[in-house]
Amino acid sequence: MTTNLQEKLTREARPMASNDSITFYRDFQKFYQASKTFFFTNPLVGRCKRDVLAYLHEDQDHCIQHAKQVAIDAGTLMLVEGRGWDPAQMRQWSLLAQIAGLLHDIHAPQSDHARTGAHVARTIIASYPLEEEEQEAIVFAVRHHEKPLSTTQTPCVCHWVSNALHDADKFHWSLDWMPTPLGETRPETRPWADQNTCCKVPADMETIRAMASTFRTRTGQQYGPQFINAGLATGEHLHQRPNDHILP
Repeated sequence: MTTNLQEKLTREARPMASNDSITFYRDFQKFYQASKTFFFTNPLVGRCKRDVLAYLHEDQDHCIQHAKQVAIDAGTLMLVEGRGWDPAQMRQWSLLAQIAGLLHDIHAPQSDHARTGAHVARTIIASYPLEEEEQEAIVFAVRHHEKPLSTTQTPCVCHWVSNALHDADKFHWSLDWMPTPLGETRPETRPWADQNTCCKVPADMETIRAMASTFRTRTGQQYGPQFINAGLATGEHLHQRPNDHILP
């Protein structure tokens, strides 16, 4: 595993969505900064970063950056949603959300990667100093990070961690596929850097548009559409002027 991958997981992070229409990071700056600091200083998160490197590849920049930002934002959502709850408990649940964020795509882009990734995640965290219920919450979140989830009979910690991961993942799905702003991207690393993929943009935009109503947390329901709209705006620009973004 190259040093370059380790650097990508450990270098200073910034919100991937710099679009002015996205107010999540401004409105919850204190929580985002707390989650980011935790991500870069907590020893167990650091251990998980090292453990996931075996599942990341040099040609999957999206996977590395996406996992890092989803982890930080899942931790942020946990802190925001947990306002008024016991601070120590919410910090611990934020830790679980961050670990789940790092692990959630370790089997991407394989089919049914959420289910198979959950099995691998269970093996990775088996020796972590976490309670059995906490480990189960991480595995549960990884397994259910893509599809709608019925919360009936779901243990509370599983429910919270799963919802935070799901919404953080959806925050960045459209932005990672069609990054914002376009001027800050490297076309050679993006999936739309060829004519065939550019032709798929309208269908992908419909998939992204459908996500707007799927957010689970109260915070996600309020701010998620902002992320969706930013991604759609970029996709519309890409669709209208595809030749600007295709490699010669």
